[in-house]
Amino acid sequence: MSNIVVDSGFWLALYDQSDTHYTEAVSIAEYLNAGNIIIPFPTLYESMNTKFMKNNIARKVDYLITFNKKDFIDVCQKRNIEILDK
Repeated sequence: MSNIVVDSGFWLALYDQSDTHYTEAVSIAEYLNAGNIIIPFPTLYESMNTKFMKNNIARKVDYLITFNKKDFIDVCQKRNIEILDK
């Protein structure tokens, strides 16, 4: 199975119909089923701490799974997102 790195710009375009890349993102989204989605730390942080969340473009996020809790605790607390861990 292939590994696919997905940048925050793609996620922003996919969830925002007014984004100039929305149509392209929708057509590319089918590739997400072709492999393992890899979301690098900066992409995850950008997605949670930019207009993606501030403008409520995405559905409400309830949970985050990360091994890097200390870097996300502030933004998660601010948005009532529970960090799942053991």
